[in-house]
Amino acid sequence: IMREVYKKIRINIPYLNYKEKMFSFENSEKGINEIIFKIVDSLQGDVGFAFIFGKSKRLKEGTYDYYISLKSKLFNNNILSQNFVLEEYIQDQKKIRYALSNIIYNIFSKLGIKFFVLEEKIPYDYILGIDVGYGEAYTGKVAGCTTIHDSMGRLRNIIPVSKENLPDKETARVKALLEYIESKYKIYKINFYEKNILILRDGKIQREEIKQLAEFSKNRNCRITMIDIRKDVLYQFFDKNKELLFAKIGKIYLLKAHEPKAGYPRPIKLTQKIIIDKGKIYESELKDEDIILIYKLTALNYSNIGKNSNLRIPAPVYYADKLVRAVKRGWKVKEELLKDGVLYFI
Repeated sequence: IMREVYKKIRINIPYLNYKEKMFSFENSEKGINEIIFKIVDSLQGDVGFAFIFGKSKRLKEGTYDYYISLKSKLFNNNILSQNFVLEEYIQDQKKIRYALSNIIYNIFSKLGIKFFVLEEKIPYDYILGIDVGYGEAYTGKVAGCTTIHDSMGRLRNIIPVSKENLPDKETARVKALLEYIESKYKIYKINFYEKNILILRDGKIQREEIKQLAEFSKNRNCRITMIDIRKDVLYQFFDKNKELLFAKIGKIYLLKAHEPKAGYPRPIKLTQKIIIDKGKIYESELKDEDIILIYKLTALNYSNIGKNSNLRIPAPVYYADKLVRAVKRGWKVKEELLKDGVLYFI
């Protein structure tokens, strides 16, 4: 049914060639290497997809953990994957229905299929989620990662970029990152000239980042709005209601973004809004409409789907954070897949 619907809007969903191949592997480095050869030899085509039925991540200390190594080697061979920890669901039958629903959405999102957009068009041409973190070897490199959504909230691109670190290890090379995206126009089809851009920064906005963006904005004759989103917050909301809930304390907003399995929800904190218009910098006060937009972007986060599901971290920030972690682990896929917003890392 979905394939027929997509055909009407001239989008062809590729067919999956089910191989019916099952391989067992030993939980060791040798076992991982052996299984990779078998999997790669059994698959044909540009992209593969593997289902991993593994043991719990709560392994005994000193026990080899297949998860990171196996997924990394699969990615190196353009094979996406979904890991299942069966014993968690066998022990708790209530989790099965919930888990199957989320796993199905995860599989579709890893294949680049999206189900949701915003209810109405927003005044931004692009929404970027940006995060920064140490590189794989923790040796002075920073992985700056961004996800790009369009004015309807559709996820367009996933872009990992590694650049030499600035003296402040939390400062992203945002100008270099944006220039890199434009330089890959053949792949990503992104042009920032005279555009209205919203950047959601995971963590504190750094002065150096504002300076970089001012130069970029002047050269591109574009307008950039940057809002910081901080996830590590000590406050709690003593309210279990799943509806929109936020509080304003001075110029700071606290937005209830997710519901924990136990205890009370911790909000995300929004403290700063910077507007850079054609190179000129303005510090603007956050408004209720900014918070409502951030709240709506939580619905585009495919980590937890369903009408009874908990609220979530806004999609651009959540995916940028996950992408940084993936890059640190050495999880990479070919760039042509990223242009379609393939969420290979969730």
